[in-house]
Amino acid sequence: MGKTLDSDQEGILNEKLQDLTSEAEEANRHRTELHQELKEANLPKKGQEKALKNMQMQVRQAQKVFKAATRELQDKRDEIMTRQGKAGKEEADRAEKTTTFENEKEAAKITIEESKRGAKEFLDKYEGSKRNEQVMDEQVREMRNQCNGIQNKIRELKNQGDNSLRLFGPKCEEMSQKVMQAQRNGEFRGKVIGPIGKYLKVASGKDRYAAIGEKALNLGLDRFIVTNKQDRSLYLKMRQDVRCNYRDCGVFQMVSNTIISLL
Repeated sequence: MGKTLDSDQEGILNEKLQDLTSEAEEANRHRTELHQELKEANLPKKGQEKALKNMQMQVRQAQKVFKAATRELQDKRDEIMTRQGKAGKEEADRAEKTTTFENEKEAAKITIEESKRGAKEFLDKYEGSKRNEQVMDEQVREMRNQCNGIQNKIRELKNQGDNSLRLFGPKCEEMSQKVMQAQRNGEFRGKVIGPIGKYLKVASGKDRYAAIGEKALNLGLDRFIVTNKQDRSLYLKMRQDVRCNYRDCGVFQMVSNTIISLL
């Protein structure tokens, strides 16, 4: 088997490398967009944190007002108790002031409750923002893993170099070498041809139709062809030796110029 690619095979590999490189670039672009979306998602979170701090400050201020009003009310009550002997207008003034302070106390309570509800709403929004951030982080990690997978595919194709038989399956090269060695040693009784894909060419730029063509021909491009039962038995033993699974490097047997699929 030769060590260099012909122009068609080199075109197929270059086309695959270009497709995978484009996929990697698209995945990197998508990852950049996700990072940008993550930054934008963090902006409202910061605003919510600032609003939450302001709301908490209002709650503390309302509590101070409530405590001050309570102290002042108690002072007024003490003052009223010491002036019980006075009647008329002073009694009415004291009653009015007491009512005023009671109203202020209730208003302070309402303000505190409203502040607490507002703080809870902002806390809920903040927690929702944190969950969204976790989802965005997970999407970024997923896209990073996809990019790494595509880069690994590109490196794998580059490392294959001129070994075009690997395009037909992981065991195709090893099986082809074993068949050629058996042919040189005269172990086969008849002619053995394969893999089939080695004898088929896909026009430049049309390699995306290769899978459709393979199905239309009802052939496996990694399969071999033998011409008698003895060679089929020998081939199947060699297939076991290289640890092919049930999908790898099947065999056809020709009988009276007709091909019969055996594996």
